[in-house]
Amino acid sequence: MGKPTFLIQVQSISPILAPIIGGVILSLMGWRAIFWVLVVFALAAWGFACFFIPETQPIQMRSRLTPAGVFKDYWEIIKNRRYLGMALSSGLIMGTLFTYISGSSFIFMTHFGMSPTVYSIMFAAYSVGMILVGQWNMYLCSRMSVRKNLRFGFTVHLGCLGVLLAALLLGVENAVVVCGLLFCAISSLSFLFGGLTSEAIYCVSARRAGTASALLGVVQYVIGGGAGILLGLIPNGTLLPLVLLLCACSALALMFWRSASSLASFRIVNTTVSVATEEDRQSAS
Repeated sequence: MGKPTFLIQVQSISPILAPIIGGVILSLMGWRAIFWVLVVFALAAWGFACFFIPETQPIQMRSRLTPAGVFKDYWEIIKNRRYLGMALSSGLIMGTLFTYISGSSFIFMTHFGMSPTVYSIMFAAYSVGMILVGQWNMYLCSRMSVRKNLRFGFTVHLGCLGVLLAALLLGVENAVVVCGLLFCAISSLSFLFGGLTSEAIYCVSARRAGTASALLGVVQYVIGGGAGILLGLIPNGTLLPLVLLLCACSALALMFWRSASSLASFRIVNTTVSVATEEDRQSAS
C-alpha cells in the first residue's frame, strides 16, 4: 500500500498548500495571475499525460468507452456496499479536512488574534505535520495490515479530537492547548487517506478500478465541500461548533469504515498492473 499511500498523501495535502501558494501569487502579481497559473498547470498536466504517461491497461482488459458502458460501470460500483461504505468514510475524512481549512482563519486570526503572517506560518506548519505523518504512515504500511493501520489512525485521530472537545467543554481555550491538539488531529488524517482509498479501490474488479477512483474523488470533494458550507451556516462565534463538526465527520467516517469492513466483497489478489507494450498500443489503435 506504499505507493497508493504516497499518491493520496500528495492529493490530500494539496488543498492545504493551495491557499498558501495562492496567497503568494496574489501578493506578487494580483488576483488575475492566479487564473493564468491555473491555465499553465492545466496545459502542463494535459501535455504530460498525453506524451509521457503510457497506457497501463493490458490490451485484453480494455473496453470501448460508450455512455452505456460508463453508466453500467458506475452502477455496478454503486451497488457494491463495501465500496460505498469505504467511499463515504473517505469522503467524511475529507470533510474533516475541509472543515479545518474553512475554519482555520477563524481559529487563528479571529479567535486567537494572530496576525496574517503568523496565520500563514501556522497553516504551513499543519501542512508539514501532515507530510511528516504521511511519511511515518508509509513506514507503518510495510509492517502492519491495512486494517490495523486504519484502526491505529482512527484511534489517534479521534483521541486527539476527543481530548480537544473535552478541553473546550471544560473551558480550557488556551491557544497552545487548542492549536497543539488540533495540530495532532489534523496531522493524523494522513494515517487514514491512503488506507481508506486503497480499501475502496480494491473492493472492485481491476477493470473498474479507474471508474471507482473517479467516483471516489467525486464523493470526497462533494462531502468535503458540503462540510465547509455547513460550517459557514452555523452562527455561533466560538470554537465549539467547529470542533463538534470535526468530531461528527470523523465519528461517522469510523462508523462507515467499520460497517464496510464487516461486509464480504471481491478483492483484487494481484494488484500489479502490467504496462502495455508499443505493439499493444498500435494494435489497439
